[in-house]
Parts: sequence; C-alpha cells; structure tokens
Amino acid sequence: MSIGSWFRTHRGRVITHASIVVGFVFLTIFIIEPLFDRFERIPDEAQLHTISLPDVTRDITHSFHEISVVPGAIWMNGWAFIWGYNTKDMQIYIVLKSDSNTYIFDTESRNWPHVTRTYKELNLNLDKCGFITTIPSRKIKDGIYAVGIYIKKGNIESLKYTPEVVIKSKDTVVSTSFTSKLQQIILPEESGNIGFRINFIREQKDGEKEFVKIYGWAYIKGYETKNSKTYLVLKSDINTYVFDTIPRYTWWVPDQLQIAHLGLDWAGFQARIPEEQLENGTYKIGVYIDKGYIEDLQYTDNAGRQNSLTIPFPD
Repeated sequence: MSIGSWFRTHRGRVITHASIVVGFVFLTIFIIEPLFDRFERIPDEAQLHTISLPDVTRDITHSFHEISVVPGAIWMNGWAFIWGYNTKDMQIYIVLKSDSNTYIFDTESRNWPHVTRTYKELNLNLDKCGFITTIPSRKIKDGIYAVGIYIKKGNIESLKYTPEVVIKSKDTVVSTSFTSKLQQIILPEESGNIGFRINFIREQKDGEKEFVKIYGWAYIKGYETKNSKTYLVLKSDINTYVFDTIPRYTWWVPDQLQIAHLGLDWAGFQARIPEEQLENGTYKIGVYIDKGYIEDLQYTDNAGRQNSLTIPFPD
C-alpha cells in the first residue's frame, strides 16, 4: 500500500490525533503555564520588564541594606539616586545580568530621609531614594548574575553595576553573603601568565564570626574569562590555603588596562574567608585559575593596593 493511499484511508484518524497534539501544546503554552505561574506567585513579587538599557553611566550612588534569599525569591532593599538629581518621579529597577540573559525587575519606593540628611551639601530632596523588591527565582534561568541598578527619571536614564552577585542553580540561589570554602587542590608551578589586581582586603564581622573579604580581578593572559574558575591562594612560610571565590562583573577591566581584550566581563572575583580557618601569620596572596584545558597560578608582586594578608587582622 502506498503512503498516499494509507493516508486517505486513515485521514480522519490522523487529523484527530494531530488536533489533539496541537490542542495539548496550545493548552500548555497559553493556559496551563500562565495558570501555574499565577498559582506560584509569591506576595508582592516584582514584575519583569522589557526595557532597552542605556550604556553604563556610573553616576548612581547606592547602598544595599540587605540582599537575602527567601523561599522562592531573592529579597533586596536599599537606596539609590542619580548624583545631582532629586528623587521626585524617579523609578528604580534591579537588573540581573549574566553572559546570556538580562532581567529587569521593578521595585517599590520607600522613604529614606536619612539619605537627604547624609548628603545635605547637595541641597536635594532624596527622601524617595529607598527601594524594596522581591524577585521570584522561578523567573530566572540558571547562571551567575551581576546585580545592577537602573534608574529612570523622565528623560534621564542611568545604569550602574554593583559588586553584588546572585548565583542561580536549579532550586538553589546564593548571594554575595556566601562563605568561601577551603579546597583540596594540587597547585601547578607558578606561571606568571595571569593578569590580576587585588582591589581591597577588609575585615567583616557577622555575628560572633569574623571574615576576611578580598575583592579583585584576574584572567589568564590571551584568554577570555568565560568558563574560568578563579581560586584565591594564601601562602605563608608554613601553610598554603586555597579558597573558592564567586565572580564579579568587571566590564571596565579592558578600559582600565587600556587593552583591546574582549571577553573579560567576568574577570572579577570575591572571597569571604572565615578567619578561624587561618593560622596566624603573614600570607602572600595568589590566584589560581582553572579553565579545564589550561590552568595557571601566580602570586602577587606588588599587584594592586595590597599584596599580603596578616592574621590576626591588623586593628
């Protein structure tokens, strides 16, 4: 029997089955998914917006009071304003940017009159600079996201990316309050093929625990940072420690280095190390980068503002 004659014989059954499949797809896309999304909504969740973002302007002054992970959402609150402008009719959005996705969520306005007092020399009303937002994690695909602030005030638009990072992996979300973990890694010989800088080292207290926060950027010369994993190495005369880090969005690194090197957007790293895991001593700071098919190690040589760490932390 030919295909044509078979189709003519079973045409009614084929059309029926095809209609069922098409109807199921339609039902899933246009009815069931939006319905489930409606049932999954969390109280006061932020709305996702489609906005064409401007270039980075870096004229935003901001502070995050808290970024925390709650069931099904990322909760943020803080304040922000465009330098030189009051906050009347100002709209603040939170931007989450990864290599492949950018999400823009709205925020609710909050009164922060103390900001007006803090910046009284500007002679501006900044009371409405506060914001709060609850971002549903189900709206975000897995990835590493830089946290940005986008502000719109009439025809004025400003965009700034902050040191904050959010990492989404399946049902798990991690913010920059993460704690670096000690790694068991056999380090290669020092190569000297890493470009990097330590931006700052600070002590942080969280309850009764004390941490050392270290920010910087690093990359293997001649390679982009995509699919790179950066580790912080602390080496003394007695001990060598290797800690994991989380990336930071550093779109400005090529400009700072005055090089035409693309693909360094995620050269930044940050570590938050419990002091209790470190023996007392002075440590040279190093960076180990693993790209899978290539690995490099380099210690500081007057790179950046600080190139060593002393524990106990100096007063």
